[in-house]
Amino acid sequence: MASNFGCKLHKDTFYYLCVMSSSLNYLVDGKGHKTNVLVPVKTWDNLNGQVEKLNKKLSILTGIQEGIAEVRNARAQGKTLQSLSDFLSESQD
Repeated sequence: MASNFGCKLHKDTFYYLCVMSSSLNYLVDGKGHKTNVLVPVKTWDNLNGQVEKLNKKLSILTGIQEGIAEVRNARAQGKTLQSLSDFLSESQD
């Protein structure tokens, strides 16, 4: 039973609120199964910031991967590609 974990029945619900030793709190059902996690806002914001950074990295790496695939396909078809130095010179104009 959830009361063994130092949990208290949350008012007006059928869930128990369990305060663990960490900064996370859990909602558990009447059988003691964890159903939800309550995360402090500071921790949540930190996690979201990390996810945002990882999504940006993923986007960059995916773009590089797609670019490499395009170059391979163009070479396989015998197409002439623009050099990096020509591209950089063009973009400075």
